[in-house]
Order: sequence, then structure tokens, then C-alpha cells
Amino acid sequence: MRKKLTIGVMIGNANAPHTKALMRSISEAAQKMDVNIIFFLSVHMKNFFREYLGSGTESYYDYQYNVVYDYVYMCDVDGLIISYGSLGEFLENKDKQVFFEKYQNLPFVLTEDYDDFRKGSSVISDNYKGMYELMEHLINAHGYRKFLLLAGPKNNRDSKEREKAFKDAVNKYNIEFADTMMQRGNYSANCTEQVAELLDAYPDAEALVCANDVMAYAAYQECERRGLVVGKDIAITGYDDDEMATIVYPPLTTVSQNEMDMGYRSVAKIVAMCNGEASEIEKVRATVKVRSSCGCKAICACEFSHVDSIEDLQTEEYIKQISLQIAHKILLEKTTAEEQAEICEQVYYIFKECTKECFSQKEISLDKVFKVLGRLLLGENSTRISVMDVTECLSEYVCHLLTKEIDVWVKKRVDEIARNIQHFIQANVLHMDYIRKEQYEQDTMFVPQISRDMLSNIDNEAEFYKAPMHILKVLHAKSAYLYVMDEPKRHMWGEEWELPKDLHLVSSLEGDEVKAYDTDNCKALSRDNRFSFARKSEDAKALMCLNLFVGEEQFGILMVEMKTSEMLLVHLASMQISGALSFYFLYRQQLTMKADLAKLVDEIQQKNTILAFISKTDQMTGTFNRNGFMEEALKFVRMMQDKEALMFMVDVDRLKEINDCFGHMEGDYAIQTSAEILKEVLGKEALIARIGGDEFVAILPKDESVKCEDYTDKISEKCKQENTINGKPYYVEMSVGVIEFVCSPQENFNELFNIADKELYKQKQGRRGSIRKMS
Repeated sequence: MRKKLTIGVMIGNANAPHTKALMRSISEAAQKMDVNIIFFLSVHMKNFFREYLGSGTESYYDYQYNVVYDYVYMCDVDGLIISYGSLGEFLENKDKQVFFEKYQNLPFVLTEDYDDFRKGSSVISDNYKGMYELMEHLINAHGYRKFLLLAGPKNNRDSKEREKAFKDAVNKYNIEFADTMMQRGNYSANCTEQVAELLDAYPDAEALVCANDVMAYAAYQECERRGLVVGKDIAITGYDDDEMATIVYPPLTTVSQNEMDMGYRSVAKIVAMCNGEASEIEKVRATVKVRSSCGCKAICACEFSHVDSIEDLQTEEYIKQISLQIAHKILLEKTTAEEQAEICEQVYYIFKECTKECFSQKEISLDKVFKVLGRLLLGENSTRISVMDVTECLSEYVCHLLTKEIDVWVKKRVDEIARNIQHFIQANVLHMDYIRKEQYEQDTMFVPQISRDMLSNIDNEAEFYKAPMHILKVLHAKSAYLYVMDEPKRHMWGEEWELPKDLHLVSSLEGDEVKAYDTDNCKALSRDNRFSFARKSEDAKALMCLNLFVGEEQFGILMVEMKTSEMLLVHLASMQISGALSFYFLYRQQLTMKADLAKLVDEIQQKNTILAFISKTDQMTGTFNRNGFMEEALKFVRMMQDKEALMFMVDVDRLKEINDCFGHMEGDYAIQTSAEILKEVLGKEALIARIGGDEFVAILPKDESVKCEDYTDKISEKCKQENTINGKPYYVEMSVGVIEFVCSPQENFNELFNIADKELYKQKQGRRGSIRKMS
């Protein structure tokens, strides 16, 4: 069975009204053409941060969103639709050729820009004609001569064409326009500062022309702040005709570039190219939508044809004529021919039945009308019409009927029918808005649960990765796939991004089934093993792919099958997952570091034991050195507080003579032997230290049964025994001074040393004259 085509769609600034409408149209077109779609979405935040947090605050990490476009290499796509107008402004490298060369092996279609390199094709709105016709309306219908321009980004194709059309129009009519009468925005609402500068410099301006609707709404706010009435004190126009255009007050005069048509044409074109057909650049018609913000008096301004009699009002031909006119007034023009036909049919039925009821003698019954009206307002095509225009057209039609010479009872029926329909519209629209609001609030309440549930299972990897899938299921996702790198990949600003070698599928949602995967055993996603849809016959799918990152660290991607209208929820979910992954990788790193640290601590403790011994011990004798002795002596006197103890000062007799006559090795022998004798005589309770070349010090608790002389005599006796058996040509002997003292934590050891040293000196007077043994 032939594989369904899979088309990749690159979208930037996906949270903007224009791009959301384009996504919806591409998704619907792909569904009808039985084509799979993968949206690679960047949700650039810099403009929105600046809008709400001030000009001094920017999202430094906007460049990280662009990483998602390279994941095309890991997906089995047959062709690409690239919304370059929405993403080009946010690329670090503004060179289009560098960007398109990455995808030269795939057929691609550009939207909102031209294929200058003849490697793909383009679908672009006729920006020039749309803006030029808007300017002619402002100049010819209103007579405006003093214009201000809020242009779009400098390097954006749409922006360039709209700016050129504006300037060509003012030049054609010899209207004065200076460079200072133009400011440049970035297609976001973060342009109130530019609007303010224009209005400060030209307070008598008649019209402010904005390069898109979002900037026009920002201009509304600035005018309101200044007490200027839009449509009266100053005209404001936009471009795009997004959903807010008919809701703001006054409704916005703008240009509809029909994203629905653009999306359908883009999908049809890329499908044809994937099947080997050649394709040329297409321009989508842009239409001026005149409303009240330019100074026109009415929202719809329906002009109903004149009729000569009451009977003519009821003819099928007249009702069809009115219905067709009203249907086109309420359309937002982002519709296919098929959808337009369906909407026209519904409007015709409503007006046909209402007209019957107006002139019927029977009791008013609007059940059939309400049924069709409900489908029109709340059905699949509800997003294609303006509810405000529906109510306005209805009001105008009632006024039209009431101007006719009809019976009083007919006028009462017309009025009653109109009020019932108005009430039905208000009640149902408000009810639907309430339901949507409740659903949205409920869904957004679930989103923070993602990170909470993930972190609650941080010690259980499978449950950690399954947690977001459970929440996405609650949020009506049909399928979802979470791919994660083995370790986060750092991506610094200004550095070229390189895809990781592979990504591991760690969890998935398919229908009602949530799974976690052992990354060691499952196939990794890579350039060679790309993501692809199942080959079996099934409905076409549309997945949204967002990259997962926090700060400078990239973690992987999230792919979710949900309605494009739920893009914001998917984005919020990706942020929650990213935050949890950041913490998880840090936690995992911490556990590794903790284990390594425990091992290191154990090694350090062993080494510290060795170092402590070395730092406190005299290496030659194994007794304490001076530092070790002082540290242990302080402990000793605290422990033995108020008890008596003995201090010994000891010299190895004539050590210099031994060194000079027999060498230092023999001197070392004499020192070591002396230390061993002291250890043996003074016992284990004694603290013995070598504090100089030939000097030892020792303290030990006083034993009432042993006199000081007993210790010195025993030391002398041990030396005699050693000298008898050691075979050395010299004597190993020691002079010893002993004192008694009472232990105290405030003990002054220097004084004790001096007193003991004096006793030692007395002992030295009686030492042998020469250490040589007589042969």
C-alpha cells in the first residue's frame, strides 16, 4: 500500500494570530487531502516579554526555539512548507540562502516570501495590491492627506511590499510624507513606544496605517490613553483581518489576506511537487475590509435592493439576493468555496424562514430557524464568520423591513422575531464562550500538574517519563511522543547548532495507552532512523513538534497530536516538561556526584588518616612531633584536670659526637633506640614526642606507687642493657629531667618545659665524658 505523504511545516512566532490561522488552514487542508503533517513550531517570546515587562527586558533565549527546524532531518518528510515570513525575522543568520540550502534535497513551498533561488515554490499574499487599495480608500473615500506609517520588520518580505505600496500611493497623489512620519514595529503589540513617538511628533495626523492588525490594536490602546477617538479623531487601519478585527471597537478597517486560502494552496502545491509536478509562484488575493476605524459610518452598511411591493419582499429571488449579500458581509473570508457555499445556504434558509414567519398568520415558531442558526454560530464554520456582523446585518434588515408600508401587526411580528433571534444569538454565544472559558481554565489547571507529577516520580524513571503523557491524554491529545537525549546538549548563543546523534523515545501516548520505554533496548531517533507515521491505512494525522530546553541546555523534542487551536497548551506542556527534565538531569547528576563524593570522602578519610599521622608523628621514631604533642597534650590536661602528672625532658647524650665520629645513620640508630626505651619504660599511657634533633618530651599520669627516680633509674638500666648487647662502638645514653605538675586546661607548657629543662640540665652534669667504648 502506498505510503501517505508526510509534509513538514516550519512555523515561527506560532503564538501570533496570523500564524495560528495559517496552521489551522494547513491542518484542515491536509486532512481533506489525506496528508500527514508535522508542524515544527517556534514560539518566540522576546516580543511578548518586551510588551508586558518593558523594553529593558528580553527573552535572551529566543534563539533556542530555532533548533526545532533542524529536527526535520530526524523525521521522514516528503516535502516542506516553510512560513519564512513568520520565522525569518528570528533567525540569527538572516541570509536566506544559508537557511534554504539546509533543505535543498526536499521540495518546499514558501509562504509570505518568494523563492529567490528557484529551488522551491511560493504562495504569497498580494501584499502590494491589498495595501495600495486600502490607501486609495483612505485617500479617495475620506480625503485624508496627512498619514503616519507604522511599518513592519525591515527584512520581512510582507513588510517590504506593504511599505512600498503605501509610499507609491502617497507619491501618486502628491501627498507629503517624510521619513520621520514612519516608525518600524516587529509585528507584535510591543510598539506603543513607536506609536507614541509618531503621535507626539504629528498630533494633527489624520490616519495611522499599521502593517498588521496586532500593531493596530496597540495603536488603539495608545489613542485611548491620549483621549483620541479612533475613527473620529484619527483613522487607524491594519492588515491581516484576524479574529479580533470585528470584536474591537470600533471594528478595524484592514486587509484580509485569507490565510485559509493560502494554507490550502500551500498544501496542494507541495503535494503536487512531491508527485513530481512543476509549480509556479502563486499570489493570494488580498481584500480591503472596510469597517469603522477608518471613519466609515457602519460596521456592515448593507444596502438592500429596492422593492415596489410587500409581495416582492417575500419572493425567493429577493430572499436569495439578500441572503447572498449578508452571507458575504458576515464572512471573515478565511474560507474555502465549499465552506462559503454551506454558509450561504444556511443564511438563505434562516432569512427564508424568518420572512415566512413575518407575514404568517400563525403563531410564531422559530425552532427550525434556531436549529440552523445554532449550526451557523456554533458549528464547524463558526470561526469563519463574524457574530458581530451577523447581529448588525439582522438589525439592518429589520430596519429595512420596518421602513416598508406594512401592517402594524406585521411590524410587531418583525420586532418580536428580531428580538427572539437577538436573544438566541446572545444566549448561545455567551453560553459557548462560557463553555470554552471553562474548558480552557480546566485545561490550563492541568498543565502545571505535568512537572509536579514528573518530579513526584523522580526516583522512578519509567513513571517520571509517563507522567506528562497522562496529562496530555486528559488535555485531549490523540497521540504524543517524548524523545530525550542521553545528556543535555549545551547550545550557546552565536554557536552553530549540531543535532545530537540520536534521541531516545522515553514515553508515548497512543489512543488510551501510555507507555514508557527502556532506552537501552528501544531504537533511537536519528538521521538514519527517522520518525515516520504508520504505513497502514488510517486517517491523516497532524503532529506538533516543539523542542525542549531551559536556558542554554537542550533536552530533546515533544511531538503531540492535538488540534492546532490547542497549540498554546502544547507549548505550556513543553515548558513544564523542559523544567522537569532540567531538574531531573541535575538530580541525576547530583546522585552521581553524591556517589562519587561518598567514594571520594572515603578515599579522603583514608588519606587524611595517613596525613594526620604524618603531620602529628615523627617519622624516624614513631613518636609524636612537636605539633602532635601539643595537640594531644592539650587534650590530656583537659581530661586529667586537677590531677597530678609527670613531665619528662630527655636528651640523647652526645648525639653530635656520634654523628661526627660514626655517621648520621648511627646517629639515627641512637635516636630510634632512645625512643624505644622511653616507650617501654614510660608505658602506653605516656605521650612521648621528639621535639628536636636529640630532644624528647613526655607526660604521663602520676602513679603514687612509682617515684620519679624509679623512672630515671629504669631508663638508665635499659640503656646499659642495650649498650651491652648492641655491639656498637659507642654508648646510647640519655639525660632525663622530671617534674610534677597539676593538670589544668590553662596550663602554660612553655613554663613546664623550662622547669623540666632545668632538671634535665642538672642530670647532664653527670653524663659520661666520651661516648666511645673502650676496646
